Amino acid sequence: MKLREINSYNKLRKFVEFPMELYRNDANYIPPLIQDELNVLSPKHNKAFKDARSRYWVVEDEGRIVGRIAGIIKPCDTDPSLMEARFGWLDFINNQEVLYHLLSAVEQWCLHEKIYSLKGPLGFNSFDRSGILVGGYNELPTMFGNYNYPYYAELLEAVGYKSKFHWVEYRIQVPKEIPKKFIKGAQTIRKRYGLKQVAIKNKNALRGYSEAIRMLINEAYQGISGFSEISQEQFAQLYQKFVQLIPRDYFSLIEDNTGELVGFGLVMPDLSKALKKMNGRFFPFGYWQLHRALKKSDTVDLLLIAVKPSFQHRGVHALIFEQIIPAVIRRGVLYVESTKELESNSDVRNLWGDFDHRQHKKSACFYRDLRSNSSIENLLSYK
Repeated sequence: MKLREINSYNKLRKFVEFPMELYRNDANYIPPLIQDELNVLSPKHNKAFKDARSRYWVVEDEGRIVGRIAGIIKPCDTDPSLMEARFGWLDFINNQEVLYHLLSAVEQWCLHEKIYSLKGPLGFNSFDRSGILVGGYNELPTMFGNYNYPYYAELLEAVGYKSKFHWVEYRIQVPKEIPKKFIKGAQTIRKRYGLKQVAIKNKNALRGYSEAIRMLINEAYQGISGFSEISQEQFAQLYQKFVQLIPRDYFSLIEDNTGELVGFGLVMPDLSKALKKMNGRFFPFGYWQLHRALKKSDTVDLLLIAVKPSFQHRGVHALIFEQIIPAVIRRGVLYVESTKELESNSDVRNLWGDFDHRQHKKSACFYRDLRSNSSIENLLSYK
């Protein structure tokens, strides 16, 4: 077993491609686009590197990669004046020694930088794949969801890592028509608080709201575990990457009587099956696969619902759904994937009570205090 740090583009490409070999015969693994992954991990292309640093390692056995990990140091979610450490892009064969070498590399970097805790898997921002799957191994993940073998969580716990928090995901059946409860609720909320739904005539009109959307997301999710504030540069990249692909009737913008944005919702066609067929490559037929999925998909992913804190618990989500549900019904969508929601966030989970739904996936973020002697001893015992 040899630990090697990635120090060239060719090696980084092998780092990105390793899971495609690890999960070669697994029907539920969805490979990301290789070029997208390379861009995310590159300081040249990812605006997150304005405030963040990263290092990447692989473990090789007789020249063959058997594990990979990324270490990330970035401003702390709760206090940007402090720095925190994360690990991400964690994949490895079912071997405790491989995991030991990978984690040790990141931990030694953390200690050198005088950072004494480590959590993950997390990316540079909340739109990167995150979490260790701990339930729902037979379900197809969304393009934003991690997939892994069951032994990942078992081996992490064996070396002293504990789950910090959990995310859950739901599969929601689209009703044949908007529930009357939502129509009545939306009318009441609209009148009571002087709110209105913004008519989005075209993508240029939507672009005019981009900064207001970014600020609303940051305000709504501030302090929530696993969320990283999105900078203007990062949001511009996300806007270019995703928004241009999504039909405008899959957006919902809610304003108050002063014209301030107080609510935002967004769904997008599910691309998992298309990405599976593309196998990480855009050429030669990737564009056709994506185009087909964007035009006709029986499932959409609920990417985001954000409500201004002063308007939370006031039923603003009814206005958001009132605007989006007709669009998905009109386009023949049968299911909505909720994507990750904090298990502790009962307000969000309660949104699905009025729909036929099931919780089908669960994932965890793991954490270790690097000053814990017992945890260090656990790691050393595997050296």
